[in-house]
Amino acid sequence: TLHNAKGLEFEAVFIAGLEDELLPHRMCMNNQDSIEEERRLFYVGITRAKNYLHLSYTKSRRLYDTFYFPVPSQFLAEVDSRLFYHSDGDFGIAQPPKRIKKTNKVITESQKYYKIGQKVFHPEYGLGVILSVDGEGEDARLTISFGNRLAKIIGRYLMKNEE
Repeated sequence: TLHNAKGLEFEAVFIAGLEDELLPHRMCMNNQDSIEEERRLFYVGITRAKNYLHLSYTKSRRLYDTFYFPVPSQFLAEVDSRLFYHSDGDFGIAQPPKRIKKTNKVITESQKYYKIGQKVFHPEYGLGVILSVDGEGEDARLTISFGNRLAKIIGRYLMKNEE
């Protein structure tokens, strides 16, 4: 575990589950001191690697009977993007990562509505811009431009980008 790795070094270190609500854990999300402690643990983990560090998160996760699409850990935004590659496919060619914006904000009821021109983040497609909105809130059907591709996505599978 990250707690037991203090003071040790390894040729290779693998840290999986780098998703908000796992690292940092969901119980820490509303407490800045707890988030800082999770950040320190993450730092301990990444500094234990002598030659190889593998960080990973999933695009989708199943918990009991429900699939959900987790948000990549806010800690990944703090790692220099020149130091790693982001695999955007199942098992394919890696490419330089898309930047992930750090956020500790809670989404309020008024923020659940999507607008044309708004920037959003999807765990598989990355950063995009909303072109059309059909419906409201997390059930809204959105047409989004992700660079050179268009996708129709339901709002609940997105993260708003505050940039």
